[in-house]
Amino acid sequence: MSHRLNTVRVCRPGSSSDQAGVTRPGRTRQQASKTRSKELAELRETRLCARCKRSFQNRKKWQSRGLWPGIRYCSERCRRSG
Repeated sequence: MSHRLNTVRVCRPGSSSDQAGVTRPGRTRQQASKTRSKELAELRETRLCARCKRSFQNRKKWQSRGLWPGIRYCSERCRRSG
């Protein structure tokens, strides 16, 4: 097993660590996931909570169901006390 920086080792399910997997150069899975999450977070629309004035972001679930225009509060707690 070679040790290279920024290499992802992909093993098939049920295979042992002794078997050769497919390696690909580039970012590790964790690095790629963090980068993608940050990119998506920057693209989301933000809004201020009507009660506590904190900013909160649009969620994919709200967007796909058409709920985002009606969302006014950042949490259930704010919604109940608002």
